[in-house]
Amino acid sequence: MPAHTSTHLTPLAKALMMRHALRSKLSLSGLGMMMAMGMAAHVQAQEWTLKIPAQPLDQALQRFAEQVNIQVLYSPSDVQQLRSTALNGRYDLDRSISTLLQGTGIQYQLSGNTLTLQPASSGKALELGATNVKGTQLAATTEGTGSYTTGSSNTATGLNLSLKETPQSVSVVTQQMIKDRHYESLDQALNHTPGILVKQDTGDTRWEYWARGSVINTIQYDGLTSPIQTFTRDVTADDDLVIYDRVEVVRGATGLMTGAGNPSASVNLIRKHSTAQPQASLSTSVSSWGNIRSTFDGSTPLNDAGTVRGRTVISGFTGKNQRNSSESDNGLLYGVLDMDLSSSTTASVGFTYQVQNNDGYSWTGLPTRRDGSFYDFDQGSFVGSDWFYLDRRQTTLYADIEHRFDNDWKLKAAARGIKAESDYVSGSGYLIGSNYFREDYDVDYEDESHSFNLDLSGPFNALGRTHELMLGVSSGRDHIWTGGGFVPDTFVGNVETYNYRSIPKPDLNQNLYTRGFTVQQHGLFAATRLNLADSLKLILGSRVSWYENKSFTLNDFGYTPANYSVKGEVVPYVGLVYDFNDTYSAYASYTEIFNPQSAVDRQGRLLDPVEGTNAELGIKASFAEERLNLSTAVFETKRTNLAVSLPSISCNAGIQSCYEAAQEVRTRGVEFEVNGEIQPGWNVQAGYTWSQSEYIEGDNKGQAYGTESSPKHLAKVGTTYRLPGIWQALTVGSSVRAQSKTFYKGSDYYIEQPTFAVVDAMARYTFNDRVSLQLNVNNLFDREYYQTITTTYHSGNFIGPGRNALLTLDYNFW
Repeated sequence: MPAHTSTHLTPLAKALMMRHALRSKLSLSGLGMMMAMGMAAHVQAQEWTLKIPAQPLDQALQRFAEQVNIQVLYSPSDVQQLRSTALNGRYDLDRSISTLLQGTGIQYQLSGNTLTLQPASSGKALELGATNVKGTQLAATTEGTGSYTTGSSNTATGLNLSLKETPQSVSVVTQQMIKDRHYESLDQALNHTPGILVKQDTGDTRWEYWARGSVINTIQYDGLTSPIQTFTRDVTADDDLVIYDRVEVVRGATGLMTGAGNPSASVNLIRKHSTAQPQASLSTSVSSWGNIRSTFDGSTPLNDAGTVRGRTVISGFTGKNQRNSSESDNGLLYGVLDMDLSSSTTASVGFTYQVQNNDGYSWTGLPTRRDGSFYDFDQGSFVGSDWFYLDRRQTTLYADIEHRFDNDWKLKAAARGIKAESDYVSGSGYLIGSNYFREDYDVDYEDESHSFNLDLSGPFNALGRTHELMLGVSSGRDHIWTGGGFVPDTFVGNVETYNYRSIPKPDLNQNLYTRGFTVQQHGLFAATRLNLADSLKLILGSRVSWYENKSFTLNDFGYTPANYSVKGEVVPYVGLVYDFNDTYSAYASYTEIFNPQSAVDRQGRLLDPVEGTNAELGIKASFAEERLNLSTAVFETKRTNLAVSLPSISCNAGIQSCYEAAQEVRTRGVEFEVNGEIQPGWNVQAGYTWSQSEYIEGDNKGQAYGTESSPKHLAKVGTTYRLPGIWQALTVGSSVRAQSKTFYKGSDYYIEQPTFAVVDAMARYTFNDRVSLQLNVNNLFDREYYQTITTTYHSGNFIGPGRNALLTLDYNFW
């Protein structure tokens, strides 16, 4: 009877029985262990094809457990700083375990589907003591997991927490999502990320990301913060996702880790690193627009011990986009070297070099009639000239080093530097009646950006419980220089009938100007996670910032400087998480907002910083060893001094755009998200957001804030399913993104984009472990819509891409 009932126990129940047996030091010859061995014999008789590269042992154990579906019990301190041996081939259970643990000094014992680990040098019987039940939990890295979620994230607080433990809304674009939906750029990925609105600001390459009614004005690379200024996207290269493992998005105010910024979201791109096990792949894609892209991604150990490892990614693109007038030739080279300097110290250095050459570049959008109605343009329409172009070059250097102390504390330093330059010739237009005029530009840019971060983190004991602490310092500087000339008020003809491309190139060495922007930010930050009770955790944090913003404009009207600085600005953070049980938790978080801005008043003086508060309440749930996560949240943001655009006629001479500070504005909203694996082979990411911003003080009290709206309703659903049985080589999927109407309200006109939805679809056939073929069809039903309506009625409107198909062949060399 005991043997019969034990076969129906859950893995956790079996693990607890195993712990009791081990603590009682039962002999393997005992009856209970004999029954367990009988169960183990059945499991060991199976064989698996395993491909698990050499890596930190705790990560290897997690991947091993999920592939062979067993429970793994061990003390985290026993495997810290140890590395596994690679598995690459077909193994039975016993041989796979012994190979994985080879050279680690770890002994193991198998009972049923429970594997127990203990250092062989301890001289003790196998006892668990403080045990972690790892099972099929995920690590932070998403490459190779096939998952639509991650095991941990530190983007919100600097502490490594699961999504369920983080007291804010978190979305993750994993490596599997990037592959399934064939994301090539950050713009594409965020366009499908719950709660994020993607707009074309001006130009083919100048994008804006919005969340909770605010533009995202900082971005992180491996946790290092970089500001997004007005011209950043004109000079720096597009973020190509081929070099990133994942993108983490934390919605709401994130001043604790990013410093100054809007209460919108933090976007953190985490790079791929080299692997100890050799791997190499080649991916080639062709599209219905007539472009082709090829990418090689290879990684290998560089010495016999595997302590030095390297990875190289080479990617090239040539072809067109939705406009026939546009052609691009782009190239990327990425290299990273990862080194184990000792058993407790690792270091990494890397670089990226990108070149982008875009002919037919459009800095301007499409015009609309003064009454707000749209002209009969299509996705390929272009109001530019054949001599328009944008060329960009960027070099980025990375370096980091981490040391792990014996008491589970670790110290990490990281740095990133970029040097970018670009030049473009393009123009922006405006209407007088039905006649179209254009202002053509020849502009050069240079951008130098440096960022550094140092943090120390680890556990500490107090009042009989173990808590966590993180201390850090950061520093960053971003300088953009731009200059050029322009020719204003060129009459080009009737907006609907004139051939814009036939306009000859004018002498653009006129009306010369120079602009410079320098932002420096330094900060001290700290966060602690206090274990108040088994089910209650309190996160306290604070950041002290030193901020300086300097800018100038030099033109025919003279030299106009605009400077702002602040010292010792304090931003607090509070989060509380209560676990109802192992599945459900509730949380609350609060932080303050501090965001210096580049907007100037009528006299050219910088407006005071935006200040305010951000509060969030939510409930989260986690299933299947945190492979499936659900969350729902309500949030409220209050801000003062938001910039409101003024008519250009009210600005002083030499100032193109001026603003005034708004009275207090409140944004309220609700979010829901689900991401992960519903059942084996079925992945999903879905989200819904409702938000609204309105004045709560002043003459406009009760009115909607702003002349440019974000959609009140934003819904995104994406799923893939690997068919069972004889069809298991085939994976199919689809996604839908829908949003309610958006509008732009000018002084004497109104433009509206009605509610729309766009459907994408994909299918992938895996021939074997090496070869797969994938088809992606975007905008399946060829829905016509405007991706962005913004700025003024004459130049700020961008049509979303029409139906297009992409066929991709992937080949793994081994």
